[in-house]
Amino acid sequence: MTIKNYFTNTTWTGFFGGIIGGVSLIVTTRFIRNGPLQISPYPFLLIASILTIALSDKSEISLSKLFITGLLTFIIMTLFLYLYLIKFVNPNSGIDMLGHLWRLGLMLGIGIISSLLVSVIVRHLTK
Repeated sequence: MTIKNYFTNTTWTGFFGGIIGGVSLIVTTRFIRNGPLQISPYPFLLIASILTIALSDKSEISLSKLFITGLLTFIIMTLFLYLYLIKFVNPNSGIDMLGHLWRLGLMLGIGIISSLLVSVIVRHLTK
């Protein structure tokens, strides 16, 4: 597998999972008022994206490939939801740029930790 294929599989799977996840987060936010249920698409789409890469080519599975796919999925999902919340749910929140940056930074940290954990588990289970 060449570097181009490595990047393409990881990127497209992450983008596709992120877009589906972002839309599902917006839909659940609109129709479900229970907080923990609103974020239920996160684990499902994160695990699905990582499993897609893990099961597509078992000979080329690497932890970094699984991690990048999961992180990209998580970040795109989060951006979809965040933009929806600040544009449509609470457009007059009064949050300044620094407020947005620390919130996005926190979500990046959560994405890194969760993607790494799921990647390690999937890598171990698919060996």
